Amino acid sequence: MKWIRWKGLIAFIVIIGIFAGIWFAFADIFVERMIEKNGTRMNGAKVELDGADISLFPAGLTLTRLQVANPDEPMKNALEIKSINLKLDSLNLLRRKVIVEDMTVDGIELGTPRKSSGAIGRRHSAVKEAVRRTVCRDFEFSLPSFDVPDVKDILSKEKLESLEAVKSLKSEINKEKDRWKKQLESLPNKEKFEEYRKKIEKLTASSKGGLSGILGSVNELKKVQEDLKRDLESIKTARKGLKEEIKSLKSRIDKISKEPLKDIQRLKEKYFISPKGLEGLSEKLLSTRLCAWVEKARAWYDRIKPVLERARQAKEGGKGNTKGKGETEVIKPLRAKGFDVRFKEYAPMPDFLIKTADASANLAFGDINGRLNNITPDQDVLGAPLTFKFSGASLKGVDSVDITGELNHIDAASPKDTVSVRIGGYRLNNITLSENKALPLVLKDGIANLNIKVSLKGDSIDSKILAGFKSVKLSSAIEKGSNQLANILVSSLSSVRELKIRANISGTIEKYEIKVSSNLDKVLKDAIGKQVKEQAAGFEKRLKAQVMAKVNGPMGELKGNLGGFDAIGGELSGRLNSGSGALNDILKKGSKKKGVFNGIKLPF
Repeated sequence: MKWIRWKGLIAFIVIIGIFAGIWFAFADIFVERMIEKNGTRMNGAKVELDGADISLFPAGLTLTRLQVANPDEPMKNALEIKSINLKLDSLNLLRRKVIVEDMTVDGIELGTPRKSSGAIGRRHSAVKEAVRRTVCRDFEFSLPSFDVPDVKDILSKEKLESLEAVKSLKSEINKEKDRWKKQLESLPNKEKFEEYRKKIEKLTASSKGGLSGILGSVNELKKVQEDLKRDLESIKTARKGLKEEIKSLKSRIDKISKEPLKDIQRLKEKYFISPKGLEGLSEKLLSTRLCAWVEKARAWYDRIKPVLERARQAKEGGKGNTKGKGETEVIKPLRAKGFDVRFKEYAPMPDFLIKTADASANLAFGDINGRLNNITPDQDVLGAPLTFKFSGASLKGVDSVDITGELNHIDAASPKDTVSVRIGGYRLNNITLSENKALPLVLKDGIANLNIKVSLKGDSIDSKILAGFKSVKLSSAIEKGSNQLANILVSSLSSVRELKIRANISGTIEKYEIKVSSNLDKVLKDAIGKQVKEQAAGFEKRLKAQVMAKVNGPMGELKGNLGGFDAIGGELSGRLNSGSGALNDILKKGSKKKGVFNGIKLPF
């Protein structure tokens, strides 16, 4: 009995050999194409490899010359890496898990030129750039003119708010006068009070009818007295209301009389630059440039964010599609297709993990070395965030560089990402600080110390930038024919030797706010302060004279219209005197004890 069937064994070995040959012949190409395809899709521009080499004993992978094209500048590589060496965990490969025990990345370079375009379409170049320009357009500004404007020309096209207020109040005063005239017609007049007087004379002169007649006259006098008092009260109320109305209108006239000064100040600030108008100029100058840098950083973050949030996307995708309120549409797997189920593991591991990655970057100012830990799209499974730290010292043109950070997406619902950058003694030259056409600004030379802290919590951003520059040389290539103010500012900038900039970026990733402060504000403000004050004084004097000439006439008419209420007040006072006289007649005659009233106590 033969324990080994040699023919079958030989056939098995041949088949295994064939498969192994196919593997060794095509596996490298397959891995290379897979990396290029997936990398290009994530980057939005070409990702290319010169070669990929797989080894089985020990398990590993070597990638040669990885080029990652810049989507915004397709003739440049955003990143180029000389070689990447990975050591794989063989046992976990059998579990269909790619666990990289150690990775070494050598020869990282930024912004290298390409021989051919890395663009894969218009989407990530022109479209992204157009979006960036739209976002940063809010930070653009223009310098006001330093030339003294013509006052007559200004007043010919500007509405004076004080003049409009005078016209409005004048119309209101006229309406109020008409209303009071109508109200005056409805109030008791002198003729009515004369009728009261005659009626009193008649009643007091009558003594016929005995005691009952006398008592009847007394009752009638009492009624006349009550009617008279009621009419007098209505006049008193009206006169009090008129006084309050006049007081209110006088107060408003006094207030409007100060409005021309506000018009003068408003027009002065609008048409003539002032030292106060230059406050915060550094924010206007630098915010546009900062916005462009933020947008570039955001574009790269948007590319890696889907990988970091794979766990959240998977969980959201597994919840089913909501059909209606309180209803969930359950999607059944296709027949013969099924779906992947992750069973609980004793020691759970992500499907892909790079435990440590040592990297060396060859930058223009020297080599920076660093390490990344826990690179995985499944941080919730690993239970640890991605961390990184890079540093360099005694570099060419830079004293020190320290970059640390943490991308924490363990809790997919509330991710927290932080990055801290410290750069000391950075020799700068020809750095564009402002691309604004009104005042382009270039840092020709300088030594910078930078401290940048960026924090992202969900969609909220909070970043702080501190930058100190010494041995500074600033220049500005303003266009020919620029206004006088721009020339003065450029001249003052040439004397700046130290520059301090503080910037805060807050809000959300989609809608953020940039606040910038700098010692440039004082420099620029002082540079034109004296010249502005001298010219501003003359401009304000001419502006005030012509504004007041326009307003004084209508203002005088307004005060004259208010005098129309004096006649109404005088009429009310006259009627009140007539009514009071009639009432006194009742009291005097009622108190006399003679004639028919002798011995009778009257009720008034």
